[in-house]
Amino acid sequence: MPADELSLTTVALVAVLGWLCSAPFVWWAVQDVRRVPAKALGRLGYRRGYRRRWIARLMVSFAAAGWPSFIVVLAWRSSAARHEVRAVDADPEPKVDLVGMEATDADRARRADHWV
Repeated sequence: MPADELSLTTVALVAVLGWLCSAPFVWWAVQDVRRVPAKALGRLGYRRGYRRRWIARLMVSFAAAGWPSFIVVLAWRSSAARHEVRAVDADPEPKVDLVGMEATDADRARRADHWV
């Protein structure tokens, strides 16, 4: 095997390994970002499209042989936005949410189950 074919094979192997290793982490992060309630983001002052931008960053990093996606997943996991949203979503107050509908205990329990 010539050296060029070996290096191409090595690059392909590293890329496939990166995609296989990072796929579960990217899937978890996408699901976690999708669980963020839009009302909680609005209460914290984040603009529309925030979730879509995070998912786009995840997909771009995943497309780059998978390895950079570990950095993006760690950035999301430790981000202030995620922690703020979790705190707002877990907070039982206010009793009335932004659209004027009363939040029930069942709603709060359902939302709390999303943040595992």
